[in-house]
Order: sequence, then C-alpha cells, then structure tokens
Amino acid sequence: MQPLEHLVFNFLPIHPAESGGIATVCQTMARHLPGAARATQTWVLTGPEDWDAHFPLEGVFERIVYPKEGQRRAGFDLEQRMAPGVQGQSLRHALAWLAGRRSAFTPELARRSLIHCPYQILHPRPPRQWALPYVMNLHDLQHEHFPEFFSPKDLHRRKTQYLGSARAAAAVCVVDEWTKRDVLAHLDIPEAKVFVAPFGPTWPEGPAPRETELQVLRERYGLPEAFMFYPAQTWPHKNHLRLLEAIHLLRTEGLVLHLASTGHQNEHFQTIQAKALELGLGGQLHFLGMIPLPDVQGLYRAARMTVIPTLFEGGPGIPVLEAMALGSPLVASTACGIPEAVGEAGLLFDGLDVADMARAIKRLWTHENLRQELAARALAVASTRTWDRAALTYSDIYTEARSRWMRDHGGSP
Repeated sequence: MQPLEHLVFNFLPIHPAESGGIATVCQTMARHLPGAARATQTWVLTGPEDWDAHFPLEGVFERIVYPKEGQRRAGFDLEQRMAPGVQGQSLRHALAWLAGRRSAFTPELARRSLIHCPYQILHPRPPRQWALPYVMNLHDLQHEHFPEFFSPKDLHRRKTQYLGSARAAAAVCVVDEWTKRDVLAHLDIPEAKVFVAPFGPTWPEGPAPRETELQVLRERYGLPEAFMFYPAQTWPHKNHLRLLEAIHLLRTEGLVLHLASTGHQNEHFQTIQAKALELGLGGQLHFLGMIPLPDVQGLYRAARMTVIPTLFEGGPGIPVLEAMALGSPLVASTACGIPEAVGEAGLLFDGLDVADMARAIKRLWTHENLRQELAARALAVASTRTWDRAALTYSDIYTEARSRWMRDHGGSP
C-alpha cells in the first residue's frame, strides 16, 4: 500500500451552529486524526458558516472555505492541489468537473488519497461522489425507530441517501457495537466494511476550573447553586417534554429542581416552552441556547448532576461521554448504546416512563455519597476512551478503506 499523501476532511454539508454534536466531532477529528494518519497534506473543506464562534477548527491542516455558490468546484480545486500543473488545465476538463462528472480523479491519485466525511450522507452524494476512497461516519438510524419525528420527505431522503452513501463508502464508521448491530439490521451492506471506532472526549484538554470560576459561571447565566444540566438541541427525540413532566412530578412531592439546558433551539423549542408554561415551571428552567464551548464544559462541572433523558442517540451520545469524562454524576435513559457505555457508572431509567425518570433523578439528587461514587466510576471508565487511541483506530481504518476501494475498482493497492 502506497503512503497516504492526501487526506481530505469534507465538512461542507455541516452547519456548525445547528449541527451540535456532529460539529464537535468534526472539530476533534481535525485536531487529532491528521497526525495519526501521517498524510503528507491534509485539507479541511468547510462552507462559509462561522465555525470559530463555537467550534474553532485547529490542527495540522490547511482549511479551504467555499461560499455556498462555489462548492461545486471544490473537487476540481482539490484535483489541482493534489496534482498541480499535471492535469485539469483544459477548459473541457474544468467544465466536466462543474457539470458533476463522476470519475474526476485518476486512479493514481486515488491510490494516494482518501476523503473522510464524518456525516451520514456522503458529499458529494452518490452517484456523483468524487472518484476517491471514502470513509464516512454513520451516527444513527433514528428514522427507523421513530419515523413519527420526520416528515415523509425527510424519511425518504434518509432511507435512500443513507443507504446509497453507505454502499458507496469504502468504510462506514460507527461509535459502538450497538450502532453496528443497528446498521447491519437496517442497511444491506457488508459487515466487513462497518468498523467500530469509539470517540474520545470532544474538547481540548485543560485544567479543571476552580470553584470561584464555577461560581462566576453560575452568575453569568443566572443559575442557582444547585442545578442539573442537560446539553441537547431541542429535537423531539431529546425528550425535553418528559423531563419537564418529571421535574413537575418531583415538585408535587416537595422537591424543587432547577434545570440548565444548552444547545441550538430549533422549531420544537416552542412546544417545549408551551409545556413549561402549562406546568408552571418557568422559574425552574434555564434554556441558554448556544454558548461558548468552555462554558458548556464548566456547566458540567458546576452542576450537581447531568441528566440525559434522550429517546435515541448515535451509540451512547456525546453528552453521556462528556459527562463521564468530566466527572459529572450521570442519570440517563436506557436508549441505544447508553447502558453499554455507562455500565455501573451512572443511574439509568426508561425514557418513556416519567415516574421512573423522576425516581432516578430524585435518588441521585438527594444522595451525595452516590454522586461521588458514580463520578469516580465514570472517570475511570472515561479514562479508557482517549482520542490518541481513537486516532490509531482511524489510521487503521483509512488503510483498510484504501485497500478495499482499490480492489473494488480493479486496481492494486
């Protein structure tokens, strides 16, 4: 196998202010994977959206920013960078690229190159993907489990484009064994091309903030001394509505809890606001929207506990991993890969059962020794999930993906 010369991270389909967890994954991959892959040159392709506001991209790579109207020429531009002065100089060649011609990279370039799209749909989309080996991340198949959360148009798009992308990719990466089983159960693709690549913590390492800094953070966002934290975009499957019902139930029992929640507030947020008004919870809820990443990390540490009531996640979900790595006592639903990831390091409940949720929250909230014990267990579990280890896993996947792609396309590695 020839050395990897060209590694391309394609973030063009991703809107960081709206994508949430996927944007943090992209940020972390760009920081950690190029070194492990040992590529001669790494490029990160993005649209014009403001990554720097919440998910600054840093690492050993060259970032190329394309305006929305200029993204069709990204492949042509890459070809010129990979083989300057050798190919693509004619007007006919340039027009073929802009017209969306499928086979737009030579086999020789394909042997030395790889494109990684950490998103569920390859970009460019099949059958017009660039003629390079692709690695993709398939985060979840939520639509197979909760089709009611999607419009008919979105359901059709997901079913067709997810399957088409997975078939076109040389390697499909999933975060845990639960997701691998789910992917193989719903998509007709070979098991040999599905790889488990667990994530590490999705933030820069640094010292823990002092208590005085945490108090400043509470004051900045108008939070009380004791609150629970839920970082999640306001999608229906994130289950905010049942969480509000559990908080209301606990208040009827005499336990008044405050909730801080961060993340992009989409169209479902109005429904959440209406539920909060109906239950009279306004004074107990603190929906903060998108805030700087260091403040999100600080809220994990400042909170008495983290609650994750989600109905569906890609594997265990990023907030679960973040809470464990930061030593925040965790109470979470039994959705997807959460039980496998948490084990005995958190309390679990049925996300569809409000009473069960309330019981678990109350138990963790009212028992300090239990919180300390679970936080210690979580830190021990999280210490085994590092991005150094993840980067080596991805390096091996890149090698296998390139070999598979060349075999499938009649070439030799």
